[in-house]
Amino acid sequence: MKKIWILFLLMMTVLSVGAQSLLPVPEWTNTPAILKGQIIGYEKSAPEMRVQTFAYMPYDDLGTITAEIHEDGSFRMEVPMYATRQGYYFRIGPWYGILVLTAGDSVSVTLDLKSGMPEVEYSLECRGPLAELNNELVRCSTLDIWKSYRNVHNKVSPMSPADFYDSVRKYYRELALQADSMDLKPITKEWLKLHFQSDMVNVLLLPEKLVNTENLGADFLRRVTSEVGGNTLMQAYSAQLPTVVNRYEYAFFGDSLFVDQIRRKCDDLAARGYNSDVITDSTNQMRWRYTFSLLGGEQGVVQDAIRGNYYSVILSQDTPLTEKELKSLSQLENASIRNYFQKKNERLKQTLEERKRNKQFVFQETTAKESEKFLVEITKKYAGQVILIDFWGTWCGPCRQAIKDFKENHEKLSQKGLVTIYVTDELSPEAVRKNMATGIPGVHYRIEETLSNETFSQYGLTGWPSYLIIDKNGHLIYKKTAFREDEMVETILRAIDEDVKK
Repeated sequence: MKKIWILFLLMMTVLSVGAQSLLPVPEWTNTPAILKGQIIGYEKSAPEMRVQTFAYMPYDDLGTITAEIHEDGSFRMEVPMYATRQGYYFRIGPWYGILVLTAGDSVSVTLDLKSGMPEVEYSLECRGPLAELNNELVRCSTLDIWKSYRNVHNKVSPMSPADFYDSVRKYYRELALQADSMDLKPITKEWLKLHFQSDMVNVLLLPEKLVNTENLGADFLRRVTSEVGGNTLMQAYSAQLPTVVNRYEYAFFGDSLFVDQIRRKCDDLAARGYNSDVITDSTNQMRWRYTFSLLGGEQGVVQDAIRGNYYSVILSQDTPLTEKELKSLSQLENASIRNYFQKKNERLKQTLEERKRNKQFVFQETTAKESEKFLVEITKKYAGQVILIDFWGTWCGPCRQAIKDFKENHEKLSQKGLVTIYVTDELSPEAVRKNMATGIPGVHYRIEETLSNETFSQYGLTGWPSYLIIDKNGHLIYKKTAFREDEMVETILRAIDEDVKK
C-alpha cells in the first residue's frame, strides 16, 4: 500500500511539473534590453541592409528604432521593454521575424549571408537568454503555420457573427494540432499557442468584411473576452499584446447600440454648451466602463494599458500633463506605467523649453477669408523660392507621422532653399498647436475651418495631410492628399534646380 501511495505521489508530481509553463511569466518593467550582433557578408549598398524594429508598446507608440551598422557588419541596439520578457518583430538585413528579448539582458545574433544556404532565414543564429526558443522561431519563420485566418479566408463569403466565430476557433484549433505534430521543442509549441491566441483576438474583434453585419453585438464581444481571452502579460511573448489592447479598446465599435449611446451623449453635451475636452472625457469614461465590463472588471493587463494610452495621446501632441492629469496619473496602481509617463512628461517639458530657445518656427496670422487670397497672402513674401504648403492637424496621426518621416529630407531640401508653410485649422487646439509647432521648423498658420474647407475644395484635396508645391515662378506644380515622400522630393528638387513651367 505504501509503494502504491509513493507511486501516486510521483505521478502527481510529474503531472504538476508538466502542467507548468515552460515560458517564465513576465512582469511589467521599464528596463530596456539589448540586441547586438553581426551580419557576415555585410554590404552597405545591398538592398534591405538595415537593422530595425518597431517599438509599439501596449500603452505607447515609440515608432521605428534603427541601429547603426558598422563597416564590419556589427551592430548594437537598445530596445525599450514594457515586460521582463517580450517578443519583437525585427528586420536584420534580409531576415524578418520575431525574437524574444529579456529586460536587462542581451541577445546576440549572427546573420551569415555567405553560408550558401537556400533560405537566408535559417542562417540567423541566436545566443543569450531563451536562445533555444529564438533559434526555433528563426527555423520555423517560413512555415505555413504563421498564416493568419484573415490571409487564408480573405475571399470567403461574409458569415453571420456566430458562424464566423466558430470558423475562426476551428481554424486555430487545427493550427495548434499542426504545431503539436511538428518536430518542435515544447517551449516553442507553447509560444505558438500564445501567438494563435493573440491572432484570434485580432481577427475576431476586427472581422472587417468577413461578417455580414457591422453589429457584432455585446454577446459576441463578451464571448471573445471570456472564451478566447488574451488579457495576460504572457501575450508579451507573442509581440502582439499592443494589438490585442487596441482591439479590446475599440471593440465597442462592434456594438451598434453602444455606439448610438455615445453619439447621443456627445450630442446632448454639445447642445448644453460643454466644450470638446468635457465631451471627450465623458465619452472616454463611457468607453472604459463598457470595455472593462467586457473584460470582467477594473483590473487587468489590458485595462492598465488602456489607462496608459490616455496619457500617451496627450503627450503625443507635445502637451505636458496638467495638474489634474498628473494627480490621476499618480493614482495608477501599475507602478511601471505610472513611472513611465511621469518621466516622459518631465522629458517633454525640457524638450519644449529647448525648442523655444532654438526658435526654428515662426507663427503668422492671416486676415484672408477666401482661399485664393489666402494662398497669395501667405506665399507673396517668398516669391522666387520653391514653397511647400503642408495641411496638417494636431489630431491627425498620419499628419504627425509624415512630418517625422519627412524630417531628414526636409532638412536637406531646406538647405537648398525650400520654404515650408504649415497650415492647420480650428480643429487643432491653439495651445496644442503651438507646443507641437516648436518642434516643426517652418512658418505656421492656423485658419478658420470654413477657410480650410474652401481651400481643400478649390484645389481638389480630400483629406489630411494634403500638400501643395509652388515653383519659383509662382506656379502650382503639385497638389495631393496623403504623404508620398519620393514623389514630393523629386518634384521639389526639380523645381529647385530649374524653372518649372506650368
